[in-house]
Amino acid sequence: MRLLTIQLIGMVFLAQLVACGGSGSDGGTSGTTPANQAPTANAGSDQAVNEQTTVTLLGSGADSDGSVVNYNWIQTAGPSVTISDSTSATASF
Repeated sequence: MRLLTIQLIGMVFLAQLVACGGSGSDGGTSGTTPANQAPTANAGSDQAVNEQTTVTLLGSGADSDGSVVNYNWIQTAGPSVTISDSTSATASF
């Protein structure tokens, strides 16, 4: 049985955000909307699993100026896999 090392370099976890609604001002002082801050994403630890074993991906995200409203796992390298629940914080293949 072959041992696979799952390095999450080959899988990308994206945290997508929706900006807060509002009046378009920053409190009335300058009349401009504050700049959106990029979220942080954590794709979890690398894993070593046997071939033909289900791999669970445990992601999390945070956004200092809003809340994470969407997750999206995509494969960027390696042998092709089918990702289940790719729009959830917890996905598997």
